[in-house]
Amino acid sequence: MRVSAVNRLGWTCVALIAIMIVLAIPLRCLPRAVCVAAGSSCGGAALGLSLAMVTRTRRPLAIYAWLAAAGLSFYPLFAGCGMAHPSF
Repeated sequence: MRVSAVNRLGWTCVALIAIMIVLAIPLRCLPRAVCVAAGSSCGGAALGLSLAMVTRTRRPLAIYAWLAAAGLSFYPLFAGCGMAHPSF
């Protein structure tokens, strides 16, 4: 990906997060929305970073370490999702 495509993707993600937080104002859940957005953004950034590092390194032990980091950063994103704990 080119730098401009990465910048465009990043700004799109930031804009979507901002829109979702603004939609929380009329629902009176702004503090919780900000907390969830911050946690999800950090978790997503950690997952993206670790998967990007898997593709950048050539050492097998480093690849496994970054895959382990990706797995550890994926679980909180999945566990926070409603589909992770169905209530039926």
